[in-house]
Amino acid sequence: MTCVATALLMCVLPGLFAEEPLKDGTGDAVVLRDGAILRGALVEPNARGAVSIFVRRAWARKHLPAWTDRWEALDTPRTLRALAQRRERVAAWRADRVGGNLRKANDPINRWIDLQLASGKEGGAPEHSPVMEVKLARGDVRTLTRALGKGSQLLRLGWLAHFPEPENMKVADLEDALQGRGFDLNGEAAVSIEGLTGPPVETDAQWLVRRAATEATHDPDLRFIRYQGMVMPDQGAGQPLDAGAGLAAISVLKDLLGENDSDPLAGRLKEVAGRGGAGAVVTRLDMATDFSGVTVEMSLWTRRGVDNWSVAGTRSVRVRVEDLDAGAGKDLAGDPQVATIFQAVEALGLGGGGMADLKQKSLRMGEATRKALGQARTLAEADLAHFAISLADVPRGDAAGKAAP
Repeated sequence: MTCVATALLMCVLPGLFAEEPLKDGTGDAVVLRDGAILRGALVEPNARGAVSIFVRRAWARKHLPAWTDRWEALDTPRTLRALAQRRERVAAWRADRVGGNLRKANDPINRWIDLQLASGKEGGAPEHSPVMEVKLARGDVRTLTRALGKGSQLLRLGWLAHFPEPENMKVADLEDALQGRGFDLNGEAAVSIEGLTGPPVETDAQWLVRRAATEATHDPDLRFIRYQGMVMPDQGAGQPLDAGAGLAAISVLKDLLGENDSDPLAGRLKEVAGRGGAGAVVTRLDMATDFSGVTVEMSLWTRRGVDNWSVAGTRSVRVRVEDLDAGAGKDLAGDPQVATIFQAVEALGLGGGGMADLKQKSLRMGEATRKALGQARTLAEADLAHFAISLADVPRGDAAGKAAP
């Protein structure tokens, strides 16, 4: 939760926050009306004064059995509704991918879809998720204590690591244990526990963003770079341009000269839709004509209907050449992507007599572009990870990778 959200929560629930955190435990803590202590990770504040907190079900069952009976009774109808909603949407997702010939062997999304549909149970009590969201009325809460530092993040990581009772571990001990498992504790991004909580009840718009983020995360063919009138596949950081990139750079002159009125991005997105996809990430490069800087804008596009595409979210970063170090860009001279661009420029005669000066300016612009791309990708990937479905638990192998009929 951000500092702003914490401040809002303290305004909504005045007098509930304790001055000192509870000792000998990790995570946020709630002292319930009967004096029992509930440990977990606080969610966003509720305008009506309720408190929402993620709680590991096994811990709650062991330490607060009576409360857990009540919480699970309230949670079961919501869980059944969410599971039915998710199953219907996943079935439609599979139909799109079958129709678009995206039933590729060993594709992680296909494997996840097949497992979801194969494991679904009709009727009866749902299988409970390891972590549940508990909603407490204000009258159920005596005090709230926020975890110091990254205590709430550490608890989430402890759940992901399947530690027996991370809630009861001291912060320093849990931190040491996580580092021993190889977890990076220096990141600032929120720790996603969606794989532990089960599907939420979502609107169609929310599900569309989740599906699009999942597709764009796990399918490299859904990433594109847009520069002026050219749209080409995004090969990812440090990857060379494909064999046809030089020809593509030359053919874009038709767009620059106004000889082509069609939008190449629309064509790319139409191809994605034809394959059954509903999401794509488009990176737009905007380089200043005076070589002063570059703006990189990364957007998640979502499809509603046949060819109705719109932007769901954008991250934008600008880097000015004058802010770079004096020697910035020198190491780019041997980069295969840069070499391809220079070859295209020379072939077109755009360098003229000042090719050496153009190359130097271009190298510094290349460094600015690389820096802006790196920053934008870091922000965008964190956003995608927040919304995308976790496929980490999908088993690998031929049996799991077989396409469903």
